[in-house]
Amino acid sequence: MSLHSPTIFSDGEKISNPTSGAEYVIEKFLDEGGMGQTYIGKTQNGQKAIVKTVLLQNDSYDKDRIQRLKFEADVLRLFDTDYVVRCIDFFEIPQTPVLVLEFLEGSDLEKYAMGSGLEEEEAKEITGKILQAVDVMHRKGVLHRDLKPQNVFYNPSNQRVTLIDFGLARQYNKGVDIRQLQQASMTFATPGYAPPEVTGSNQFLWSVAGEIYAVGAILYFLLTGIHPTLGDKSPKGLNPHFKRSDISTETAKIVMKATHPDINKRFQTANDFYKVLTGQKLEVPQFPYFIVNGSKFEITKDLTKEEFIIGRSSSCDLVIDDPYPASPAISRQHAKVTAKEIGGQVRYRIEEYKPNTNGVYILSKQSGVWVRAEMDKPKFINTGDIVALGYHEWFGPYLTMSFIDPLEMKAKAMAKSRKP
Repeated sequence: MSLHSPTIFSDGEKISNPTSGAEYVIEKFLDEGGMGQTYIGKTQNGQKAIVKTVLLQNDSYDKDRIQRLKFEADVLRLFDTDYVVRCIDFFEIPQTPVLVLEFLEGSDLEKYAMGSGLEEEEAKEITGKILQAVDVMHRKGVLHRDLKPQNVFYNPSNQRVTLIDFGLARQYNKGVDIRQLQQASMTFATPGYAPPEVTGSNQFLWSVAGEIYAVGAILYFLLTGIHPTLGDKSPKGLNPHFKRSDISTETAKIVMKATHPDINKRFQTANDFYKVLTGQKLEVPQFPYFIVNGSKFEITKDLTKEEFIIGRSSSCDLVIDDPYPASPAISRQHAKVTAKEIGGQVRYRIEEYKPNTNGVYILSKQSGVWVRAEMDKPKFINTGDIVALGYHEWFGPYLTMSFIDPLEMKAKAMAKSRKP
C-alpha cells in the first residue's frame, strides 16, 4: 500500500530544461515530504543528482509553492562550498517546477546518530563543522529556519557535513508573503529544535540566536541519540545529563548555554559557539554592538555627542549590503543611533535617518508587536532587542539585527546578585 501521492515522474523518464536544453533522467522515487517529492536522477554526463519538485494542488497557493522552490534555488546559488548542498539547475516544465541538486553520499544525522548517540568528541567535531557551515550561511544574510538532524547530511568516509533542505530559508525577507505561507499551512518551527521565542504568531521571528538554539539542540541529539523534548529542559536549557551521565560537565554547559530560553544568555554568533566548543578563548566586546548576519559590529563612538549611521552608503558607520540592488529595501542612510544619559546610565536610541517607506522598527518584548521608530521620535533599545530595517505587515521584517550592551548586562547581573 502506497503511503505517498502518485509520483509525478516515472522511472526512466527524461526531463529537460526548456531554456538550456540540459537533460536529466529520473532513476527512482526517493521520498515525499510536506513540500513535494524527491527523486534520484542523473545528469546528461552521468552524474548522480537529486531532483525535487513541488506537489501542486490546483489552488490559489500553487504560485507560492513554485516561488518557494525557485527561492530555494536562488539561495543555494549564493554558495559554492561543501557546507551547503549545491544547486545544479532550476527550471519549469508544464505544471511542474524542478530543482536539481548534487547527490550526497552518506546519510542525514538522524539516521547516523539515532538511538545510542555518538561519542562525545565525535559529536563535538560534527557540531563544529555544522557551526562553520552556519557561519558561512549567516554571513550571506541567510537564515535556514529549519536546522535539525534530518537537514544535516554527513559522510563518515570524508567527514563532510552539508546543510540541506533550504525550503524555508530566507535571505533577508524579499517578497515572501507570510499570509500565504500561513494559509498554506507552512510551519517554521520543528518541535525540539525551534527556540522558545519562535512560537505561535511569532513563528516567523527567526534570528541568528534562534539558529544557535537549533544547533545546540542538534548537539544534544548527537550526544544522546534522542530528539529533545520539553521534559529534557532545565531552566538553563537542554541538559544532556538527563539522558547520559558520562557527558563531561563542560560539554553539558555548552549545550545548555546554546539552548538557554533567554536569547541574551546564548552564544551570540555561530563563530562564538564554535570557539567555545573547540576550546578557544572568546573575547568579550567592551562596547555596545549590533549582530548583523552573524557578525558583531561595535559602536565605539560616544553617542551622547555623535550619531551612528546605518545604511547602504559606504560612508555609514555600519554598512548594510542589500542583496537586491535593483529595488533595495534599505536606504543609503537608513537609521541612526544616539545615546542619552539618564540617571547616570547611558541609554541608546534608534530612529529613521530620514522618513522612508520601509522604516525602522523595534519588536516590543511586552506586546510582541513591531513598533516604528520614526525620525525625531527615537525609541530606546535595550540588550536583546530586535531591530528591523524595513518591515511590511504582509512580508514581515526585512533585515533583523540584535542589539547588545555589555554594560547593561553587567549592571543587571550585579543587581540580580544583590537580591536576597
